[in-house]
Amino acid sequence: MRALSLLLALAACDAATERSVSSDGVRHARLLPPPPGAVARGAAAVRADLKQPRALSAAVGASGFRDFCAACHGAEGRGDGIVIRYGLAQPRPLQEVDRSPARTIAVITRGYRTMLPMAGQITPAERWAIAAHVARLPR
Repeated sequence: MRALSLLLALAACDAATERSVSSDGVRHARLLPPPPGAVARGAAAVRADLKQPRALSAAVGASGFRDFCAACHGAEGRGDGIVIRYGLAQPRPLQEVDRSPARTIAVITRGYRTMLPMAGQITPAERWAIAAHVARLPR
């Protein structure tokens, strides 16, 4: 199951990015334009995602983090996920960034730097559960 999650995460990354290596050996990723027929989500839709829905269990947050985040961020959010072995950029440890629920939800929804937006894969309620899980990760 874990291998399937990793393959899906890598496929999602490859589908929307173009990769290159500069002359100094640094790897770069660039987001590609959306596919034809894609519907853009406006700022109002993103703001609506920030309204806290009914609470979900801690198990939902832990499961969502494991399924969608741990491949890059690692099981404890230390930036040591398996994808760095395959040449993707190592994310900053979550212990070094703002882990407030609003910030975490905004990053999951819109993406950040090389992280792609996950609004299409993770429901707003699940984003809140994942944000609560991220806030509970060890420092």
